Amino acid sequence: MGNLVLIGDIVNSRRLAERGLVQKRFKAACQQVNERRKDYKVASPLMVTLGDEFQGVLSSPQALWRVISTLELALFEICQLRFSVGVGEISTALNSRSSLGMDGPAFYLAREGIEALRRRDGLYAVTGLT
Repeated sequence: MGNLVLIGDIVNSRRLAERGLVQKRFKAACQQVNERRKDYKVASPLMVTLGDEFQGVLSSPQALWRVISTLELALFEICQLRFSVGVGEISTALNSRSSLGMDGPAFYLAREGIEALRRRDGLYAVTGLT
Protein backbone atom coordinates (compact mmCIF):
# COMPACT_ATOMS: atom_id res chain seq x y z
CA MET A 1 0.00 0.00 0.00
CA GLY A 2 1.22 3.52 -0.78
CA ASN A 3 1.16 6.58 1.42
CA LEU A 4 -2.09 7.63 3.07
CA VAL A 5 -2.75 11.33 2.64
CA LEU A 6 -5.65 12.47 4.81
CA ILE A 7 -7.49 15.70 4.06
CA GLY A 8 -10.37 16.73 6.27
CA ASP A 9 -12.57 19.75 6.61
CA ILE A 10 -15.37 21.20 8.65
CA VAL A 11 -18.76 20.81 6.97
CA ASN A 12 -20.53 24.14 6.34
CA SER A 13 -17.95 26.05 8.36
CA ARG A 14 -19.09 29.43 7.07
CA ARG A 15 -22.53 28.88 8.58
CA LEU A 16 -21.29 28.07 12.08
CA ALA A 17 -22.20 30.65 14.71
CA GLU A 18 -19.16 29.93 16.90
CA ARG A 19 -16.47 29.84 14.21
CA GLY A 20 -13.71 31.00 16.57
CA LEU A 21 -14.50 28.29 19.11
CA VAL A 22 -14.78 25.65 16.39
CA GLN A 23 -11.44 26.61 14.87
CA LYS A 24 -9.75 26.59 18.28
CA ARG A 25 -11.08 23.09 19.06
CA PHE A 26 -10.25 21.95 15.52
CA LYS A 27 -6.61 22.98 15.93
CA ALA A 28 -6.47 21.41 19.40
CA ALA A 29 -7.83 18.11 18.05
CA CYS A 30 -5.19 18.05 15.30
CA GLN A 31 -2.53 18.82 17.91
CA GLN A 32 -3.81 15.99 20.11
CA VAL A 33 -3.22 13.54 17.25
CA ASN A 34 0.21 15.03 16.50
CA GLU A 35 1.31 14.74 20.13
CA ARG A 36 0.69 10.99 19.91
CA ARG A 37 2.14 10.66 16.43
CA LYS A 38 3.89 7.36 17.13
CA ASP A 39 0.68 5.76 18.43
CA TYR A 40 -1.31 7.22 15.54
CA LYS A 41 1.33 6.39 12.89
CA VAL A 42 1.53 10.01 11.74
CA ALA A 43 4.30 10.26 9.12
CA SER A 44 3.72 13.98 8.54
CA PRO A 45 1.68 16.00 11.06
CA LEU A 46 -1.91 17.10 10.70
CA MET A 47 -1.78 20.79 9.84
CA VAL A 48 -4.61 23.26 9.42
CA THR A 49 -4.31 24.58 5.87
CA LEU A 50 -7.30 26.80 5.10
CA GLY A 51 -8.82 27.64 8.47
CA ASP A 52 -11.42 24.89 8.19
CA GLU A 53 -9.30 22.22 6.52
CA PHE A 54 -6.32 20.05 7.50
CA GLN A 55 -3.99 17.59 5.84
CA GLY A 56 -1.46 15.04 7.00
CA VAL A 57 0.21 11.79 6.02
CA LEU A 58 -0.28 8.50 7.86
CA SER A 59 1.79 5.35 7.57
CA SER A 60 -0.85 2.79 8.56
CA PRO A 61 -4.40 2.13 7.38
CA GLN A 62 -5.25 0.80 10.85
CA ALA A 63 -4.26 4.11 12.42
CA LEU A 64 -6.42 6.01 9.94
CA TRP A 65 -9.62 5.12 11.76
CA ARG A 66 -8.10 6.01 15.13
CA VAL A 67 -7.20 9.45 13.79
CA ILE A 68 -10.66 10.01 12.30
CA SER A 69 -12.47 8.87 15.44
CA THR A 70 -10.26 11.04 17.67
CA LEU A 71 -11.05 14.11 15.57
CA GLU A 72 -14.76 13.33 15.38
CA LEU A 73 -15.04 12.72 19.13
CA ALA A 74 -13.30 16.02 19.87
CA LEU A 75 -15.67 18.00 17.64
CA PHE A 76 -18.97 16.14 17.26
CA GLU A 77 -20.85 18.46 19.65
CA ILE A 78 -20.06 21.60 17.67
CA CYS A 79 -19.49 20.61 14.05
CA GLN A 80 -19.35 17.81 11.52
CA LEU A 81 -16.20 16.77 9.65
CA ARG A 82 -15.59 15.16 6.27
CA PHE A 83 -12.52 13.10 5.39
CA SER A 84 -10.82 12.04 2.18
CA VAL A 85 -7.91 9.62 1.96
CA GLY A 86 -5.68 9.45 -1.09
CA VAL A 87 -3.60 6.30 -1.37
CA GLY A 88 -0.55 6.53 -3.58
CA GLU A 89 2.88 7.95 -4.11
CA ILE A 90 4.32 11.20 -2.82
CA SER A 91 6.59 12.75 -5.46
CA THR A 92 8.54 14.97 -3.09
CA ALA A 93 10.49 13.94 -0.01
CA LEU A 94 8.31 13.01 2.95
CA ASN A 95 8.54 15.85 5.46
CA SER A 96 8.09 14.53 9.00
CA ARG A 97 7.81 18.05 10.44
CA SER A 98 5.25 19.63 8.08
CA SER A 99 2.62 18.26 5.74
CA LEU A 100 2.73 21.49 3.73
CA GLY A 101 4.69 21.70 0.49
CA MET A 102 4.63 18.02 -0.38
CA ASP A 103 3.22 16.88 -3.70
CA GLY A 104 2.24 13.79 -5.63
CA PRO A 105 -0.59 11.49 -6.68
CA ALA A 106 -1.68 10.67 -3.11
CA PHE A 107 -2.27 14.38 -2.49
CA TYR A 108 -4.12 14.82 -5.80
CA LEU A 109 -6.37 11.86 -5.03
CA ALA A 110 -7.16 13.10 -1.52
CA ARG A 111 -7.98 16.57 -2.93
CA GLU A 112 -10.23 15.09 -5.64
CA GLY A 113 -12.00 13.06 -2.97
CA ILE A 114 -12.67 16.01 -0.67
CA GLU A 115 -13.99 18.08 -3.58
CA ALA A 116 -16.31 15.24 -4.64
CA LEU A 117 -17.56 14.93 -1.05
CA ARG A 118 -18.39 18.64 -0.96
CA ARG A 119 -20.39 18.36 -4.19
CA ARG A 120 -22.49 15.46 -2.95
CA ASP A 121 -22.58 16.28 0.78
CA GLY A 122 -20.63 13.12 1.61
CA LEU A 123 -18.47 12.55 4.65
CA TYR A 124 -15.93 9.85 3.78
CA ALA A 125 -13.94 8.93 0.67
CA VAL A 126 -10.97 6.71 -0.07
CA THR A 127 -9.35 7.02 -3.50
CA GLY A 128 -6.39 5.30 -5.07
CA LEU A 129 -7.14 1.72 -4.10
CA THR A 130 -7.04 -0.65 -7.05
